[in-house]
Amino acid sequence: SEERFSTAFRASPAAVALSRRADRRILEVNESFLQLFECTREEIVGKTLIEAGLLDASAVDTIRLQLNATQEVRNLELPVKTRRGEPRFINLAVRVISIGGEMCALSILFDITDRKRTEQALRESEALLRTVTETAEVGMVIVTEEHRYRYANRAYARILRLPTHDLVGQRVADVLPSVYATQIRPRLELAF
Repeated sequence: SEERFSTAFRASPAAVALSRRADRRILEVNESFLQLFECTREEIVGKTLIEAGLLDASAVDTIRLQLNATQEVRNLELPVKTRRGEPRFINLAVRVISIGGEMCALSILFDITDRKRTEQALRESEALLRTVTETAEVGMVIVTEEHRYRYANRAYARILRLPTHDLVGQRVADVLPSVYATQIRPRLELAF
């Protein structure tokens, strides 16, 4: 019923917007939407997402093309800006619905900014670690619980006079048979 829809719309912790398909103007938003975009209802209702400065034309075109093709959008990750210009990332789902005979788009937006920032920080950290390990003058390896090489840096490969790609996946016992049982295996067993 319309009353249940209205209650769910307003109470949702996700940002929710309802817009008219014909002109893409926003008809209503919930409090979570206003918080996400740091705006007031008056700044948003009656405008398009482009006019409100929340999405750029290419993002709106992507959404429009998907809606025209399938009547819905799922898990579309987009960069957006708050009303004050702060960059954020959202995961967007949109479904075409009919309300009072008028075709509308019901949009649900999840703020994934923290996740995207964490992913970026992880990529940067991994790149730094890769640079450090690859340029180190000492041999470094990562070995699995099964005592197979998961990673070997260039220095380690140079010490063994083998290409790095020949080491990865190999059992340590097969690469270093003369010292595996007495020196390496006891240490690996302590580690795992």
